[in-house]
Amino acid sequence: MGEESSTGSGGGTKPDARSNDNSHGHRRGRKKKNNTYAGEREDKKFVGQSDKIGVFTSQGTHKRVDGTTQYNDTLQSIVTYAADNYGSYASKSVAKGKLILPQQPDVKDYADMTWYAKAVERYEKHKEGILEDLRRLYQTVFNNCDPVVQATLKEANDFETMDDRMDVLLLLKRIESLTFKGNTTTDPFYAIVMMLREVFSTTQHKKMGIPKYYDNFTAIMKAGDELLGGSDKLLGAFDELYISVIAAENGEEVEGDGAIDDDTKQEYAKQGRERMSAMMFILGADRSRYAEAIDQMQQDFLKGNSAYPKKINMAYTLLRNVKVKAKQPHTHDRDDEGH
Repeated sequence: MGEESSTGSGGGTKPDARSNDNSHGHRRGRKKKNNTYAGEREDKKFVGQSDKIGVFTSQGTHKRVDGTTQYNDTLQSIVTYAADNYGSYASKSVAKGKLILPQQPDVKDYADMTWYAKAVERYEKHKEGILEDLRRLYQTVFNNCDPVVQATLKEANDFETMDDRMDVLLLLKRIESLTFKGNTTTDPFYAIVMMLREVFSTTQHKKMGIPKYYDNFTAIMKAGDELLGGSDKLLGAFDELYISVIAAENGEEVEGDGAIDDDTKQEYAKQGRERMSAMMFILGADRSRYAEAIDQMQQDFLKGNSAYPKKINMAYTLLRNVKVKAKQPHTHDRDDEGH
């Protein structure tokens, strides 16, 4: 692709492990368990061609939630970069994932066809300017994909068409798909199992604040939805169970005479997905800080009071407002909110 290869892939060469003053060629440095040596340098972190936007890197051994967080952060940096350098229409197009253009002139608004023709000419010029801005942005984004991501993108049958058109919106969709679904060489059942394992093991660690935990949680839930086919697909797999549970709570029947209707079932399924998401978020919170609040919810439930939040935003607000006792004696440990 000419300029498409990133100059910041950071492979580098490892330093010669042999000492210049050792004719027997013995390696210097302490040997590590993985047969590398303490004197060897690790590969550089991929930084991309432009430092004005973030990068898209292959996940490797990292959790998918790291990849989704990286994608969201990098996309936001591209939106900001586009606004600063190309204007609002290019920026909004990237943010929305579709081409956003100014309103086209309507002939009915013009009594004089000469003025209408001039308005159309200005519109077409403006439109072409926006398209050119997006074409310029294409190469910047592609060059901030690491070599593994670039190679995976090139596997698509229509890559050359996308590349020739410099379609940055399609490029971002492809990168998003890789981030949330994985590449086509991954066994689908392997991908599903690994996704489920990560979904149910995503928790808040001791130095993580609630906002960061929320971002990680919603990112992995979105990734699960995308892998399984779209919005609400992940938790929607349990809709029948939610319907039965909520109907039982309300003393209603799901089947037989007097059973709830389909509209009610759909509503209960929606409520169930919301409650499930909120419960997962609550139970994944750091027990060292929030165990007392969570245990109190359970005690309230046993007393007949439904204290558990029923929506993810309610769970977020609840944990944000819990007064966490100061940690003792490690006062130097702080989470990402400075607590």
